[in-house]
Amino acid sequence: MFSVRKRSSAAFSAAIIALGIFGSWTSAPVYAAPAPHYGLFGKSDPTYDGVYRQSLAILGLKSAGRTVPSAAASWLVHQQCTDGGFQPVRTTSSTACTASDAAGYVGEDSNSTAAAAAALHDLGYVTAATKALNWLKAMQNPDGGFPWFVGGQSDANSTALALLANKAAGVSAAQLTKNGHTPTDFLRSLQVLCTGSDTNDRGGFAYQDFGTGLVANDSATVSAVLALTGQTLHVVSRPASTANSTLTCVSGQPASYSPTIVGAGYISRLLVKYAGAVPQFDYTNSVRLAGSKSLGDTAWAALALSASGVGSSQLNKAVAVLRANESASYSDPGLEGLFLLVYRATNQPAALRSRLAAHLASLVRRPLAANQVRPSISGTPSVGRRVTCAAGTWTNSPALSITWFRSGSQKVQGTGATYLIRTADKSTSLRCVVKATTTSGTTTAVSKSRRVTA
Repeated sequence: MFSVRKRSSAAFSAAIIALGIFGSWTSAPVYAAPAPHYGLFGKSDPTYDGVYRQSLAILGLKSAGRTVPSAAASWLVHQQCTDGGFQPVRTTSSTACTASDAAGYVGEDSNSTAAAAAALHDLGYVTAATKALNWLKAMQNPDGGFPWFVGGQSDANSTALALLANKAAGVSAAQLTKNGHTPTDFLRSLQVLCTGSDTNDRGGFAYQDFGTGLVANDSATVSAVLALTGQTLHVVSRPASTANSTLTCVSGQPASYSPTIVGAGYISRLLVKYAGAVPQFDYTNSVRLAGSKSLGDTAWAALALSASGVGSSQLNKAVAVLRANESASYSDPGLEGLFLLVYRATNQPAALRSRLAAHLASLVRRPLAANQVRPSISGTPSVGRRVTCAAGTWTNSPALSITWFRSGSQKVQGTGATYLIRTADKSTSLRCVVKATTTSGTTTAVSKSRRVTA
């Protein structure tokens, strides 16, 4: 069986946050600073994942060839701190950022910054993206790896994200050498080779080196393998590899091997064992949850296999799991963006990608709609005739619904733009009520009443 290791809750949190992922302008176009969180994807509280999910959503939309809503781009741009880094969320662009604090696990962090840098580069905000990458470079550790927060211990997930973000900007691992070590050197130092009692761990990557022997971690492995392929999150699928994906050990030492290929072999074995899905992990008891699915990790696994060319049958099973559970991503913009990245990498039908991208784009928070021209009723209001409600004009492109009411009653008499006047309506007055709904809520406007004649 695959082995696991218990870690501190803080380390677990770092691993969890790192998994969701995952013609140029010389400077960003000028936008007015957005109102609080207008332009953010999704309704859920952004306290812990605002920038991260926004970035993955943008990357997903770009992979589908869809224009990113300007409000969404503006929101991300205005989240950047003055030093170039990003924290999970700022209430407004005038709110000062919190300094990165490895002890308190708060403030600017590498995961938010790396994801944002990749998204900004996709959007063409070269100056902002470069500033974010410079912030990452400044917080890199001497071992070549990247910590979650400045001054913390390097970990596989943060290092993988930093590599992917830099690759998107054309920066190689060699250009990130620090103290003689590159990020790929650090990742390779976490790969489980011929030590340990569980041979299934071989090829996998530990999240961190806790000093008591490396133990493979599923989440760390799927991100590390993708980063080591040298690709970006916009994966170009590689032909099937003929290299041996099983690590061979001779007298306790590994025979010739490719870190990427044997890492992909670990992922393939994992997907075979768990029916095409990476299972969820119980961080309290340090066990995989039987029968569960971590869709985020499964999406990362699919990207890693697609980029490495290893495990085509396991890749197909992982994609099948994602497609079967696609509705679970509808309330999670970051996950939905990740699904779109997988669908592009594995060449899923264009209609499927277009539909999912359209849904994701609809999740952008917009201000409440404001009525500019009042609703009105047209037609002859007499029994047996139909009258029509014109909804009026509204700001912020809301979804509109129309209901009809009779004077002296709060009971809905009908819905829709037209209404057939009945005998019971005689000598009463009708009015139509228009409800305009955006992601921020619903606004109502009422027409003038029309008296019904015989």
